Amino acid sequence: MQHHDEARERESVLRPGETCWRVERAARVAFLIDGEAYFAAVAEALERARHDVWLIGWDFHTSVRLRRPDPGADGRAAQGSSDAGAGAAEREARPEDLVGLLEATVRRRPSLDVRVLAWDYAMLYALERELLPLVQFGAKTHRRIHFRMDDTHALGASQHQKIVVVDDAVAFVGGFDLTAHRWDTRAHAPDEPRRVTPAGETYQPFHDVQIAVDGDAAAALGELARSRWSRATGERVPPVSPTAAAASDPWPARLEPDARDVRIGIARTRIPTQAGRPEIREVEALYGASLAAARRWIYVENQYLTAARIGEWLLARLGEPEGPEIVIVGPRRNDGWLERGSMGALRERLIARLRQADRHDRLRLLHPHVEGLGEDRILNVHAKVMVIDDDFVRVGSSNLSNRSLGLDTECDLAFESAGRADLRRAIAAFRNDLIAEHLGRRPGIVAEVLRETGSLVATIDALSGGPRDLRPIEPEVGAWAAGAVDVLRAADPEHPAPLEQLLVRFDEDRLPAPRRSRRRLMLELALVVAAAGGAALLFRFTPIGDWLASADWLRASAFLRESRFGPLVALLGFVLAAVAFVPVMALTAAAGLALGPAIALPVALIGSTLAAAVGHRVGAHLWRDSVRRVAGARLDDLSRRLARRGVLSSTLVRIVPIAPFMVVNLVAGASHVRLRDFLIGTLIGMLPGALVLVVAADWTRLVFTDAKDASGVWIALALLALVGLVAALRRLPRPDRARPMDDAR
Repeated sequence: MQHHDEARERESVLRPGETCWRVERAARVAFLIDGEAYFAAVAEALERARHDVWLIGWDFHTSVRLRRPDPGADGRAAQGSSDAGAGAAEREARPEDLVGLLEATVRRRPSLDVRVLAWDYAMLYALERELLPLVQFGAKTHRRIHFRMDDTHALGASQHQKIVVVDDAVAFVGGFDLTAHRWDTRAHAPDEPRRVTPAGETYQPFHDVQIAVDGDAAAALGELARSRWSRATGERVPPVSPTAAAASDPWPARLEPDARDVRIGIARTRIPTQAGRPEIREVEALYGASLAAARRWIYVENQYLTAARIGEWLLARLGEPEGPEIVIVGPRRNDGWLERGSMGALRERLIARLRQADRHDRLRLLHPHVEGLGEDRILNVHAKVMVIDDDFVRVGSSNLSNRSLGLDTECDLAFESAGRADLRRAIAAFRNDLIAEHLGRRPGIVAEVLRETGSLVATIDALSGGPRDLRPIEPEVGAWAAGAVDVLRAADPEHPAPLEQLLVRFDEDRLPAPRRSRRRLMLELALVVAAAGGAALLFRFTPIGDWLASADWLRASAFLRESRFGPLVALLGFVLAAVAFVPVMALTAAAGLALGPAIALPVALIGSTLAAAVGHRVGAHLWRDSVRRVAGARLDDLSRRLARRGVLSSTLVRIVPIAPFMVVNLVAGASHVRLRDFLIGTLIGMLPGALVLVVAADWTRLVFTDAKDASGVWIALALLALVGLVAALRRLPRPDRARPMDDAR
């Protein structure tokens, strides 16, 4: 009764306009733990759609399987299915892959439109993505399935929200992207046969959480999705009418709500935009308010732990003699060679500070252990969850990183008990369920021990030690990586400001603008557009495109590798394709697969540099204002604000996701960056991504020749090249610090 009274006395941490965007009612709320539960639920909701579907995410894969029945549970699955009355043939005919399911649903529902908005990613993320998504997801699907890449972000930022909205009636928010390497069961078995990519490759266990809501909360998330779509595409889509939304109930039939009649807070992160939209830091404000409100327990699951401000808040709570217990669950290591050496090093630094401050033994920094995984594999904790006492719960896309607080676009959902016993039970049950999964126990056992000990730390300590376990996170990265992060200073930025200080405007008075008649100008523009369009049409409507899309080109790779003229032919093809706006990352990967790294890397670097030279000269030859009108306002801003230091600015625009390769070339030329500086910067900036891509392509080729070990040398070279690039950037002269940013703009 005491805790009930304490909860009633609490001040709400959900304050619209401060810690959240708005608070809306949801009649039903459900927690979806791990991919098997989420993917199946979202598949059923999508199939029930009648009017609008919104898929907003960091990444999507057209062929990801949403349904993966257990081969040994066919009878049980059929018995418990929501359409158990349907025949076996009808159940088997339901598409399992994302695009197949969307196609079937759209064809069945003439009034349905599906809109998919994915982050327009940087080159270094190409290895994690489906190549050519605009073709794979957009051009090959039904006309009422609309796919767009969203590049309306700041330099170095990403669109990180993961939102699915169906008919403005049901919405899903959390850490899950509908892509490869995400699906898993709650058992996280080392040998799970269904845990495979669309290409049939196995991957390590993956843990994540999503939350489902309906009612006004879902409608508000539909509004957020429409706003995102409008900013990215310029298209305004009207909401589903209240009558139509009320008539639609896409809530999955087998998804039992964990709570009912709940006030849901929606928290976001968004940086200021050129259109005058203000900065939004609700995600950060909600973290601060909820951590300050904790009285007994703070339970966190998160992929990262690098945010300086959150670290200070946690240190302050640890310093209180009667402060709350803090349990943070994350992956044993941040996987991937790039993340491990950057975010991993930052996490280890903060972990050391927290443990040093834990004088009252109230802190546990843990990772889930699964017996049989081995040292080279981990259970990847990707969840973004926070539970405060039994009174507050939060699930969303934001990590405990500086990026999530102020740079990347994020969306979290949260609710409070507000003194209600049913909501306190739901919040506590959710936390206990997560702990039970990691410890290989039943949730009831966790709840019982927690009642006996009154301590979250003591409960976890008492129940640890089995095949499924929570173990302390130990340092793995090493001091060298921390030093590399000190050099980089941009592994986890909170604002775009540090980078933008390097991206001040071009010196537009350095070279005079050429004078041309309007007629000649339009003729030149028409010739450029015609040349690019003609090349694109050749790839799209002639056998050239089919040849590149088939396996036939692999047979030609032998000629390219063995003939004395092969590299020259490959280089010429690379330049022509790049000038025709074929993505350079796709060309680089293809070169690596066909030629091997020793030939592919020079071809990619020289080809990219030559294509950059062509684009630069075309942009310089045309009237600068005309190129900017073609490129748009966002590229015009890039033109005005790139640094006077041409090599540094040109390097940065190749590393940071800003715009398509050839568009940057045209704008750079139109803005009169010196060709020499631009080409040097292009060569330096393209090196890390090109090296990673050709290494990955070579590794793929070596898989089929049983020579995998050779790729280790190239991976080491890739890492050394990246560290070398970072060190070189730090040694470059900086722009004039005396110039105010307002003047630079």
